Amino acid sequence: ANGSVDEFQALLGPAAEGLPKADTILETLVRKRRLYEAADGGWCDAFFGGADVDPDSLVTREIARFKAAADLMAMRRSFRPLRKSVPQVDWAVAKPADVQAQHGLRLQVEANSYAAPAPVEMEQSRPVQGAKGEEFWIRMPSPVRSMGDTAWARVFMPAERPVRGVVVSLHGVIMEPEMWPLADLSDGLVDRGFCVVRPEAPWHGRRRLDGYFGGEPMFARGMLGFVELFEAWVLETALWIGWARGALSDRVALGGISLGALTAQIAASVCHYWPEDMRPDGAFLITTTGDLMDGALRGSLAELLGVTEQLADAGWTEGEIDRWRPLVEPAESPALDPGRIVMVLGDADTVTPFAGGMNLARRWNIPAENLFVGHQGHFSSALGLYRNTAPVDRAADIFAA
Repeated sequence: ANGSVDEFQALLGPAAEGLPKADTILETLVRKRRLYEAADGGWCDAFFGGADVDPDSLVTREIARFKAAADLMAMRRSFRPLRKSVPQVDWAVAKPADVQAQHGLRLQVEANSYAAPAPVEMEQSRPVQGAKGEEFWIRMPSPVRSMGDTAWARVFMPAERPVRGVVVSLHGVIMEPEMWPLADLSDGLVDRGFCVVRPEAPWHGRRRLDGYFGGEPMFARGMLGFVELFEAWVLETALWIGWARGALSDRVALGGISLGALTAQIAASVCHYWPEDMRPDGAFLITTTGDLMDGALRGSLAELLGVTEQLADAGWTEGEIDRWRPLVEPAESPALDPGRIVMVLGDADTVTPFAGGMNLARRWNIPAENLFVGHQGHFSSALGLYRNTAPVDRAADIFAA
């Protein structure tokens, strides 16, 4: 609403009355957004600009950027009174014919479903000293036309060199670690001597579209959202892997949590169509499922958002949905050695349902010593890795070999 109470009320209708002191909240939101934009602009100039910048100034700039980002994100709490009166998602579900027109050719030839992206120019920032070691950022134009934006990744280097290997680590939906404080499993891998490359997913963080929360377009657009997000993030991941192998180490593995794991397993399914330097050596999949459509339509998050009803209203039948499984679900077998894939599942996971994860583990012949199942839910499975480090230890041993 750009800070306008009148525009806010016009957008929400009677529901706007449920937000006391809307004028003050909107004014504060606009102010914090401007502060973030100013901090981010100064950050970009310092880290990517042509002028020399001393190391202490870089640290100051990053602290200021992150604080401004976290303050802006925290404004969401001010809108809690509306959570039951305003739809969770701004729905704009694409119809089956629209998805067919945009992506139908990708279904005709398997090798074309995720064809290798053309090389792009990577830009690397100045480094800054972080808590564990040197950190820097890399960015590139997204190779996928539907994105049309800049893809970003943050790189965490271990203190000791040479590195044991690199892990490209993909975060979960709605998780935006560049924007506010979140638990991050990258630390455990960095402590074990690995460099971690942490990309930002499409529609998240710096790439978030105005008027949406992080990752919202994936749900809002229905099947088109899933197809577009996976196309972009899988192909961007191929480029991150290629960059890491050329710049950091010839050992490059792929990891992911939740949405990140769903993306990583697609990459692990199709990477045999890519040049060797873009192929991961292994995969670390945390809270995943081989049946995305079950999770997307019947999982607890899908039920909360009302995904099934929205798809049905847009003309999606079970048959129409099944046609697009090849673009959003893993193949029958991986393009990697199953012995180099580690999987973590929770038997109480209802977001990426546990049964689908176990079916994938059996289908892919994941060795018993690489499969870790806990009596945990979706979020506690990932957080539990801070206490039970055996899965991280196993992945590290495999990826370094």
